[in-house]
Amino acid sequence: MVAGIILVVLSASGLVWHFFLKGHEENHSDRASSADIASSDEEIGQKREGLAADIIKLDPFNNIKLQPGGNMDQLDLEIALELADPGMRKSVETIVFKIREVVERESAKKSWMELRTPAGKLSLKYTLLDRINGVLSEAKINNVYFTHLIMK
Repeated sequence: MVAGIILVVLSASGLVWHFFLKGHEENHSDRASSADIASSDEEIGQKREGLAADIIKLDPFNNIKLQPGGNMDQLDLEIALELADPGMRKSVETIVFKIREVVERESAKKSWMELRTPAGKLSLKYTLLDRINGVLSEAKINNVYFTHLIMK
């Protein structure tokens, strides 16, 4: 009879452990993995911020008059500049008005016939890169990205 009672108690404790305590342990491991995921998301966010620190997106350029020659005579343009050194961001942002003048002046020198081809767009890109770096005294631009280019 004592052996039967011990057997029932052991079985009951085994069932309690299996259904209640084991599930509780799994919840702790789920929480740990959720914390790991949250920290991974924070690391990814920090990496994105680090990557964006070297990119300056300029305000849109609207209705730039193109040279005659073709069906379209205006250009809407948005560009982003990639800095060689993210530490120079503030010095570039202080003279963004000069950069805007360069972009407008050099874009207005092109015609629709030139800009309609990939080679024409690359020519504008490298001209802008050269002229913008000429305006900057300390900072250097590594690349010019066209984020929006519409001729109308």
